Amino acid sequence: MIYFGTTSLLPTPRLTGTGKSNTKSAVAKHKHQHRHADSLNALPKTFFAWPGWKWFGGAGWLLAAVLACWAAPRIYHHLIIARPAAQRENWNQTLAEKKRALAAPWQDARPLIILAGDSHIEFGDWYDLLGGASAVRNCGLARAKIADITQLVLAIGDHRPKMVVLMCGINNLGAGGNPATCLGDYEALLATVRSHLQPETILVLSVMPVRTSAVDRASRQLNAAVNQFNSSLAACCRREQVEFLDVNSAVTGANGGLAAALTVDGLHLNAQGYRRLAGIIAPQLAPPTHAP
Repeated sequence: MIYFGTTSLLPTPRLTGTGKSNTKSAVAKHKHQHRHADSLNALPKTFFAWPGWKWFGGAGWLLAAVLACWAAPRIYHHLIIARPAAQRENWNQTLAEKKRALAAPWQDARPLIILAGDSHIEFGDWYDLLGGASAVRNCGLARAKIADITQLVLAIGDHRPKMVVLMCGINNLGAGGNPATCLGDYEALLATVRSHLQPETILVLSVMPVRTSAVDRASRQLNAAVNQFNSSLAACCRREQVEFLDVNSAVTGANGGLAAALTVDGLHLNAQGYRRLAGIIAPQLAPPTHAP
């Protein structure tokens, strides 16, 4: 027979032999097993009846949330920014496909604005964000590094646009790239834009920081590298007589990281973030006004 309920699932002992001592021994053993099983079954009830359980459960959820904030940027870093070697072949294919798509000239007779960069550029609906006053070509590519953008610029089939807007570098810095090396890559990008596209104006946007948290030291270190790189990039643009626009004041919070209300994942902007970014870029696109 099997017992069900709160006692146990132990079988009733079968008494063998004719000796009275054997019977008493078997019954005693069976009672001991039941007492042991009952004590084990009571453990979960005792644990959940513990007065501190509610506090422990709340702290557990808090710990889970903290760990999620700590882990999310690292997961993104390893899966997206760092681009593991196993994904490199697919990335080369993605880059080649993008270059083929950019080879055809843009079909719009109005003055053309070309935006080239990484995911911050690709994910923006720039024609609407900038008011539709000019032709706008989005040449952004998620996961692209600075040298990748140089390749994309060489593939663009348009020449002498009104303006080229550049925004890239976070994927280099996020992968541990040296700011000095990144600056060298950016200088090569500027030279390529000038020689191949020959725009009227080049506008370089600062690299935006990522969202930070008290438990994520890596994000704070990355933002320190971003700040260092932006300072060097601004100086480079002055030497090259290229316009530099620091957009970070429009998208950062009190701690200097990307404002939580403007991002979907700590790195990429949401719709409100793009409106903020476009709001600071748009005045740079308007033709200069001259006093009478």
